[in-house]
Amino acid sequence: MPVPLAPDGRPLGSFVDRFVAYLVDSLIMGGVTLLFWIPAFVWWFSRFAAETVTMNSSLEPDEPLPPGFFADLFVGYLVLTLIIMGLTLIISYVYEVEMSWKQGQTIGKRIMKLQIAPVTPGEQRTRKMFVKRWATEFVVGTFVPFFFYVDVLWQLWDKPLQQALHDKAAGTVVVKIGR
Repeated sequence: MPVPLAPDGRPLGSFVDRFVAYLVDSLIMGGVTLLFWIPAFVWWFSRFAAETVTMNSSLEPDEPLPPGFFADLFVGYLVLTLIIMGLTLIISYVYEVEMSWKQGQTIGKRIMKLQIAPVTPGEQRTRKMFVKRWATEFVVGTFVPFFFYVDVLWQLWDKPLQQALHDKAAGTVVVKIGR
C-alpha cells in the first residue's frame, strides 16, 4: 500500500509515529508540570494536616469540627487546582507553540523525524497556526470531556491528509522528514 502524501509531496506521518512523539512530549511536559504540582499539593496538604492536628488536640472526643472547615478545605483545593491548571496551560503553550513554530517540531516530533507543515504548499508556518493548533488540542481538550480522544483519533479516518482536528483547525499536516 503506498504511503499517503501531503499536498507538497512529502510522506505523511503515521498514526504510530505521531503517537510515540506525543508520548515523548507528554513525558517532558508532565515532568515540568510536576515541578509545580507536587510542591503546591504538599504545601496544601501539610497546611490542613497541621490545622487538623491542632483542632484534634483542642476538641473533646464527640465535639464536631469548627464550622467552615470543609468549605475552607474545598475552596483552597479548588483555587490551587485552578492556579496549577493555568500554569499547566502556559507550559503547554510555551512547549507546543513557541518551541515549535519556527522549525515545526517539538522534541518528540524531532525524535520521530516528523514536522508540522502548512497544508498549502509554499505557505510559511506562522505562530497563529500553532496557536490555533494548541488551542484546539489543549484548551478545548482540557474543558470539553472526551474531545481529546475524538481529536487525536480523527486522523485514523481522515482521508487523504490524515489530519487530527487540531490540524484541521490550524490548516496543518504532519509530515515525515527523514527515514
